[in-house]
Amino acid sequence: MCRVMIYECCAPSGPPIASLLSGESFELFTVTSRSALMEEILQRRPDVLIYGLGQSCEQDLGMARLVRSAAPEVPLILVASDDSLLTQKLAQDLGPIYYAVRPVDDADLAEAVRAAAASRRPRTSIGGA
Repeated sequence: MCRVMIYECCAPSGPPIASLLSGESFELFTVTSRSALMEEILQRRPDVLIYGLGQSCEQDLGMARLVRSAAPEVPLILVASDDSLLTQKLAQDLGPIYYAVRPVDDADLAEAVRAAAASRRPRTSIGGA
């Protein structure tokens, strides 16, 4: 089962990210504070991190950079509350596997999570070599 960590930096504009994935077979856990985010990602090592950005994204993206440097192997999905060019540019620098602006289609988000989890799985060789 795919373990998905969700962090929303502030009250979302729209339904919470977890509710968009409630019909899927993912193990979801939500981190609610910036101070707990780093500890949780290092302890739980999720398969995917969904990071919800607020309206003032500069601080949020700074925290996302710290998380990426501590756990670069965890695929990142960014969900932004605003579609400004600055947000897009700063988000692009983080190299997310998927980037969306609210409102987010739940089927698209679920597919992005599956793709992100698949990208993290180690490759195995055929024939045991």
